[in-house]
Amino acid sequence: TIFMNYVLVNALLYIVTLFLHRRKRKEIDEGFVLLGLYTFVAIIGVVLLYYTEDENYWKLTMWPYIYLYIVFMLFFRPFLKKRNHSLAISLHVKNVKFVNVIAFIYIAVAIIIILFNLNKTISVFVGGDWLAVRTSLYQGETILYKSLTERIALNLFSYLRPLAIVIFFYYLTKQNIRKGLKFLLALAILIPSFILAILLAARGSLFNIILEIIVVYLIFRKDIPKPTNRLIKLFFILFLSFAISLVIGISTSRFGVKENFTMLLYYFGHSFMKFNDGIVDTIHTYGNGNYFFSWFSEFFNTSNQLLDTSVDQALGTHFGTSFTTFVGSLYIDFGPILTLALAVFVPIIISLAFKKRKYIGISGIYMYVFYLTYLLRGVFVIGSGNSLYWFGAIIIFTTLRVLKV
Repeated sequence: TIFMNYVLVNALLYIVTLFLHRRKRKEIDEGFVLLGLYTFVAIIGVVLLYYTEDENYWKLTMWPYIYLYIVFMLFFRPFLKKRNHSLAISLHVKNVKFVNVIAFIYIAVAIIIILFNLNKTISVFVGGDWLAVRTSLYQGETILYKSLTERIALNLFSYLRPLAIVIFFYYLTKQNIRKGLKFLLALAILIPSFILAILLAARGSLFNIILEIIVVYLIFRKDIPKPTNRLIKLFFILFLSFAISLVIGISTSRFGVKENFTMLLYYFGHSFMKFNDGIVDTIHTYGNGNYFFSWFSEFFNTSNQLLDTSVDQALGTHFGTSFTTFVGSLYIDFGPILTLALAVFVPIIISLAFKKRKYIGISGIYMYVFYLTYLLRGVFVIGSGNSLYWFGAIIIFTTLRVLKV
């Protein structure tokens, strides 16, 4: 069908771009991972359309795919340019004591999360009824915290995790850092991440931490001793195997064995398609920042047209709870022109944090990782109120920069 032609051309765009990047860089770097993930989603979109029983389910056109590709590549610019030096080689940490303080705070936060949630997590994991867990979450019955201490711990864990992973791999490049501290920090990153994924039956959160670990490892891998590198690869394979088993278990429980394959195809392959047939085709007005800044309305209890009704009702879209990529979340707020402008200027501003200079601090690498993981997660979806996530990152970056970490 004509729709299959559009999806095939779209996939071909990403395949060719990935091939050209690999040919130019001659190594697997952060840009390769970024392009590789988007290429994977584009290819799965082809398979998804092939297995769609109703030929007329998707109403696709070519222009949204071209627009999406252009905007993606503009946002990706900092990771597609050839660097003459690695970020890790340029890293110079002046305030090591403060880095250690952050590590100890993160370990303490992880211990709080583990103590409050371990029994509940074991119960959910042994029960294995992931459908009931997810249903409970959708109905607002899931309570992740019962006290202010738990709430603060969960927020700190979430906002500081990319920084904690950067610090962990920085530690691995240093022989004088105690092994016990490295081990505790690794556990502090991994165990609460699995706890939250299990309690929420959330495949996405497992996917996020896998991506964060991969991109930070790629930054530091050449400076990590060879024996440690081998251990990292072994542990990562074990970690990945457990994560994949958990994802399959969650998917099977929620959708059944028969529908599991189709649902996984939909999960991984529909975001580009839903941007095309879900937003661009019927949107008649824009959110003007109400989607991105929705937390502001909730916090101050002010009127918000998107919260008072629904996004689809307010804007004329029809994507429901489907994924639409990070560009989709910008498009419904700012429209095609402003979204394109953001794609031009945001990478320039972000790059100032890690541009080439004599040395780069932890703050620069943190912002590099934050932006890269944002784009990686954004291949699927970026939810409403995401400005809070950006504000958190800016506060962390500014604090690190002011303290010259």
